[in-house]
Amino acid sequence: MRLLFVCGLACFMLLLGGCERAPTAEVALEGVALHGQLSYTRNRNMETFEIVIVDLASGRQRTLAVPDQIAAMDFAPDGAHLLGHVTVGETGHLVRTLTQIDLDSGSHSPLHRQHRREMYPRYSPDGSRIAYFAWIGEGTERADLYLRDADGSNPHRLDCPGKVCAHPRWHPDGDRLIYHVDDTKIVETSINDNRHTVLFQEDNLGRVLRDPFYSPGGDAAYYSWCRGSIPNVRECEIRRIDLTTGAAETVYQTRGWITYADSTGIDGIIAFSEVTRLLTEQRVHLLNEATGEVIALSDPSWSSGDPVWGP
Repeated sequence: MRLLFVCGLACFMLLLGGCERAPTAEVALEGVALHGQLSYTRNRNMETFEIVIVDLASGRQRTLAVPDQIAAMDFAPDGAHLLGHVTVGETGHLVRTLTQIDLDSGSHSPLHRQHRREMYPRYSPDGSRIAYFAWIGEGTERADLYLRDADGSNPHRLDCPGKVCAHPRWHPDGDRLIYHVDDTKIVETSINDNRHTVLFQEDNLGRVLRDPFYSPGGDAAYYSWCRGSIPNVRECEIRRIDLTTGAAETVYQTRGWITYADSTGIDGIIAFSEVTRLLTEQRVHLLNEATGEVIALSDPSWSSGDPVWGP
């Protein structure tokens, strides 16, 4: 009886601190040596929230229980914590705050907030700055890009060549950002001279461009393209642009809805989350763009999204 009590207490403490409910995951892409770690968020009925961290080489995973809805995380360059945004409040009165999450304890360290909704932070490659975007005003009619120092200080706004500039990602050289504007343009901006370059523009109504990001080497850019709108999405694609030649190609197609896509540190391997066509579940995947092979990483009994790679 004493042994059962001790085991039960140990499991309870693990649940509080981030229990490994699924110690391994099936992680294998044919002909690819996976490395680093992948983190994603998951929830059950928007009531129970967790962060999952998967070691891609071994498939071993662990979970961190968190009290609130976490999204759009990024690994700190030193690997000590994640940076994301926390959402609290009710519809119409939501507050989103940039927050650091300790990888050992799951504890939060919020950054000073200047706007009610600050979202999707990304560390610069050298870890010295953070790029993010914030909705301005009471409505959702305008969003601007911002830069901060890594400690959250010295925020300043970047020029937005439209009404809504969102989801910035850094070039590996750290000298420019890529983001989407008004859901119709993929734009690259030089940090030094604030020069904007439109990489792709969609002129057809009902087409949405989202989630641009660079390849690990910085010679290509990717973005998601969807036709239709929720809940009537007809098709989605992940597209690649060669930044030297301008040539574009589709590397993935689906009848579902791509909710998030991002680079990994492995050339040609993309992490993304997708909602099935009937909107019954959201799952996290890895894509090998060379072969078209796709593997699902997440547990289908949870709604999982926002995958991000870290060393």
